[in-house]
Amino acid sequence: FVSEFETWRAEEEKRTVSMFRKLRGDRATNNGSSTTLVCCREGQANILKNRKRSLKSQGSRKIGHICTSHMIVNKLMQPENKIYVKYVKTHYGHKPEVQHINLSQADKVNIAKKLVVGVSEERIICNALSSKNEIAPSRLDTLNKKVISNIRNEFGIGILGGRRHKNEMMRVDLWIAEEKEKENPCVKYYKRYDEEDLEIGFSKDDFCLVIITKEQSDFLEKYGHSVICVDSSHGLGGTDRTIQLSTALVIDEYGEGIPVAYMCCNKIDHFAFEKMFLCMKESYGININCKYFMSDMADALYTAWKNVMGEAGIRLLCSWHVLQAWSRNYSKVKGNTDEERKEKVKCLRLKLRSLLFEADLNTFERKYKEFEEELSLPQFKEFKEYWMERYAHRLSEWAFCYRQDMPVSNNMHLESMLKVIKYFHFDGRKVRRLDESIIGIFKYLEQWFANKRRLYL
Repeated sequence: FVSEFETWRAEEEKRTVSMFRKLRGDRATNNGSSTTLVCCREGQANILKNRKRSLKSQGSRKIGHICTSHMIVNKLMQPENKIYVKYVKTHYGHKPEVQHINLSQADKVNIAKKLVVGVSEERIICNALSSKNEIAPSRLDTLNKKVISNIRNEFGIGILGGRRHKNEMMRVDLWIAEEKEKENPCVKYYKRYDEEDLEIGFSKDDFCLVIITKEQSDFLEKYGHSVICVDSSHGLGGTDRTIQLSTALVIDEYGEGIPVAYMCCNKIDHFAFEKMFLCMKESYGININCKYFMSDMADALYTAWKNVMGEAGIRLLCSWHVLQAWSRNYSKVKGNTDEERKEKVKCLRLKLRSLLFEADLNTFERKYKEFEEELSLPQFKEFKEYWMERYAHRLSEWAFCYRQDMPVSNNMHLESMLKVIKYFHFDGRKVRRLDESIIGIFKYLEQWFANKRRLYL
């Protein structure tokens, strides 16, 4: 009978756009108990004088006086086993307003079920709005992402198979402990906060996690002899928001980038990358002798690779990073007036792009000779010093005419992977929790390798 009463009560609250709460605890009677339910709108709002948070835009749900609507529920035990309800329907002092009632438990359960099977938040909100009834408004009419996020927290949905702990780093620890118990654990190295690893150079303030799955090891063994691309992306998440995701990719026979190792670390130096490459070496079994090694402009990456694997056949600089580095140094160009300086920077940018993307070697050599003559002008003195120090002796590493038969020219494979993770597995939002970032990476790997297996069938 209790479940039947709760069902009737939920339907009545939905029909009248209201919500009832207990006035006090149950009172014992001769043959059962009695409960008084009053309208949630009655009573005084308890607003602190030194309140820091702003009031809700719709204001408090409390109306400042008593509402006449209430229920007196008498539960009779043996031998009757019945529930008698005295119900006053008429409300006083307020209108039926959906913004002042809570989402029903049944609606929460329905939303939680959709989240469990993978329905996106946008689809849930869209379905709720499309079923909007103008005659009988519902709390679902005001559904938003914040409400869905609260439901995720309440039911423990969506993070590492369900939230195991309120603390972000504790959830990561629990997940890693479970992963290490598996037959082929993907965690190759883990250094948490508040611990030291002086052998590598990590202090208590550093965090590092290296992930290489069994499938990634197989692809590293198959394609690691050709091209290795390594790069880092900023703002992965974590307690201090400084953890970066570093990824090593190989290129398959279809020209598609395959991630073969991940490192989540707040330090991007040769010590951290040496640990990542050591994990790759242990996973592969021997040194990885790649023909081409592509990275950004920092020497820390290639220095770490040489220390662990030895010299690569040919080192390449990512064209996107090269263009970005040049743009940051155009300020070294001088001019008598601001307009003259802007014009010289514009011409310099066009000439450098022409040099970078020139495919014919003879044409490149002719253009480069003209470019060197122009750098002799006094307006380019500072830029010439920068150029001679960084690029003049590394033409084969950045010019396209030297990489005509090479399978890769930039790190767009990595950029594509990061976009897929963000827009398909993070729903386009910026993730600030490390545990959510890790599960997003694994969702991407699971989907990617599933598609790859179908391709090879």
